[in-house]
Amino acid sequence: MEKFDITWLDPIRLKLAEKEDQTSLVDRLSKQIKGEVDIGGMTRSVYVIRMAGSFIIQYPKGPSPVVYVGRGDSVSRLATHLKNWASEIFVWGSDTEIEIRVLRPARKNRTEYFKNVEADLLDWFGSRFGTLPLINSRYETSWAGAVEYGPSQSARLWQMLGIGKGVRHKWALQPLRSNKLYKKYLRGSD
Repeated sequence: MEKFDITWLDPIRLKLAEKEDQTSLVDRLSKQIKGEVDIGGMTRSVYVIRMAGSFIIQYPKGPSPVVYVGRGDSVSRLATHLKNWASEIFVWGSDTEIEIRVLRPARKNRTEYFKNVEADLLDWFGSRFGTLPLINSRYETSWAGAVEYGPSQSARLWQMLGIGKGVRHKWALQPLRSNKLYKKYLRGSD
């Protein structure tokens, strides 16, 4: 197995401000990412969308703030997610925020590494929490297990999936049958 490098962006926190619509939220996200990196370098990135507020999701084997793990062009993909489903998270509770963690895996002449990282994150999440993140639909098994991570990289990747040190959420919730996300919640469970 080969080792590779990961560039980590600072976490981005978003809360829907009063009188703000999805378009202005997407603009704000794009500006935050553009302020940190060259957008052209974001086409092969991995991102994790997490709950940030007083509650997180209760998965079959434990609680996690993670609702989605994705890859690709982070700016356009995150904009699409905000328009299609992620902005709905803001109505789940009065103090609901989301945190987006973006990383760029890279290795010269190996353009597919970002797919390996996403696949490994999904695989690790499933083994630790007993299912896929709430919004993910499938594991990416064909890309998993092909990369060797250094100890510090492994630790940081695992941190993206868990609650984090010193964080004190008040609730861990799960959708009920009447919730439109219930079937997605059960998908990928043991």
